[in-house]
Amino acid sequence: MSLKFQPNRAQKKAMEALVGPVLVMAGPGTGKTFTLTERIVFLLKQGVDPRRILALTFTENAAAEMHARLQARAGLVGRHVPIFTFHGFCNRLIQQYPDVFEMSPQIRPVDEVTRYQIVHEALERLSPRYLRTERGDIFYYLPEIVKKISLVKSEAIRKEAFHVHIEAMKRSAQTTSSDLRKTVQKKAEHQLKMAHKLEEFWKIYEFYNEELYRRGLMDYDDMILWVSDAFREQDDFLQDVREAYDYLHADEFQDNNTAQNEILYALAGVDPNLFVVGDEDQSIYRFHGACAENMRDFLRRYQHPTVITLNENHRSNQPILDFAHAVMHGEGDSPEISPGICVDKRLRSCVSEKRPATLRLVACSDRENELEWIAREIARLRQEDESLRWSDAAVLCRLNRECQEMGTVLRRHQIPFRIAGSENCLSSPPIQSLLGLLRAVVQPLDGLILSHALSFPPFEIPFS
Repeated sequence: MSLKFQPNRAQKKAMEALVGPVLVMAGPGTGKTFTLTERIVFLLKQGVDPRRILALTFTENAAAEMHARLQARAGLVGRHVPIFTFHGFCNRLIQQYPDVFEMSPQIRPVDEVTRYQIVHEALERLSPRYLRTERGDIFYYLPEIVKKISLVKSEAIRKEAFHVHIEAMKRSAQTTSSDLRKTVQKKAEHQLKMAHKLEEFWKIYEFYNEELYRRGLMDYDDMILWVSDAFREQDDFLQDVREAYDYLHADEFQDNNTAQNEILYALAGVDPNLFVVGDEDQSIYRFHGACAENMRDFLRRYQHPTVITLNENHRSNQPILDFAHAVMHGEGDSPEISPGICVDKRLRSCVSEKRPATLRLVACSDRENELEWIAREIARLRQEDESLRWSDAAVLCRLNRECQEMGTVLRRHQIPFRIAGSENCLSSPPIQSLLGLLRAVVQPLDGLILSHALSFPPFEIPFS
C-alpha cells in the first residue's frame, strides 16, 4: 500500500494500540506493512527511543522495504529502529555475546552438496537396518532424510521430546499387537517399524550435527536453535536481551515456525507490548494447520489480547474478493479462531470497478488439458475482440517450472508471451553442471562429488 493513503479506522486502531499483546488479522491487500510501519512512526512521535523498538520479519527484502518506508515517514530517526529477519537477529546476538555462544569465528554456513555428503557418510557408517528398501538400498531415503533434518531444526524438536514420541509409538504398537485381528496386527507391526526408523533417523541426525561441528559448519536454522537454547538455559542472557526492547513487532506471523516462535515468546515474556500481524490464508512457508495454530497459540498465551481485523482491500474488485472467499471458506459463518473469538474474513473492495468482472471455475481432467484450455481461451478472447492485445492476458502459476510448461503450450499455439518474475540462475542445469565440475576439481578425492560431476554432460556417466 502506498504511503499516500490515510489509515482507515481499523488501521488507526492497530497503530494506536500500544499496550499489551495485539493480534492483527490482515487479509491480502489490506495494508499490513503500511499499518506496521505507521505504528512504529506513531511510537516515535510519542517519544519512544527508536533503539527500544524491535521489528522481526520474514525476508531480507521485507526488512529492507520496511526500513525504506520508515525512513521516508520518520526521517533519519527511522534508521535507528532495529528491523531484522529472525536469522539476522539471532546472528547479531551470536556476534554480540561471544561468551554465551562459544564457537569459532570462522564458522560458516554449510552448502547443499556437503549436507548430502555428510548424510551419505552417516548412512555408510551406521548402516541402518530399517531405513532402507526391501532390496537393501540404504541410500534410497537420503533426500528425505536431508529434508527431515531441516524440519526437525525449524520446528525445534529436541532429543527428549523426540524419544518420548518414539516410546509412545512402541507402547501403542505392543498394546495392539496382542489383538487377534490381522489388520490390527499389521498396523501394530508397521507402527513398530516406524518407531525403529525414527530411532535410526535420530542417530543420523546426531552424526550430522557432530560432523558439522567438526568441520566448522552450521545449518541456516542452527542460529535460531542456538539462541533459543541459550534463552532457555541462561536466564541472565535472556533478561539482558529482553530489557533492551520495550515494543516487539512480528510481520508475516502466519509463517513463523516453532523455533522462531520460541524466540519471539521468550523475548516477549508474560505481559508484553507485542504486536503481531498475519493471515493464515496467505501462508507461504507453512502448511495450513500449523499457521492457523500460530494464531490460536497467541490467543491461548495471553488472557486479554487485542484482536483487530483489517478487511478493506485496495487491490481487487468485489466480485474477485467474494469469489476468493468462497473458494477459501465457503459460504458459512465467520471462522472461530479461538473459543469465543470469531473473525469476519470477508474483504471489502476499495477499488472502483472500471468494468464488471466475470469469473469462471473450470475443472480440467489433468494438468495437460488445463494448460491447453488456457491457451485456447486466450486465443478465443483475442479472436472475438481484436482490440485486445496479447499483453492484456495474464496467467498466474504457483511455481517457476509451471510457467515454463505454460510457455511451451503458448508457443505451440503461436501466442507470444513473456515470463515475468525472477528465476534463480544458479538453479539452471548448465550452471549446476558447472558448479558440480568445479567442486570435483576442488575436492577430487571425494567419491560422492566426483560421481555426481561425472553424471553431467559431456560425461553422462549414470550416477547412483
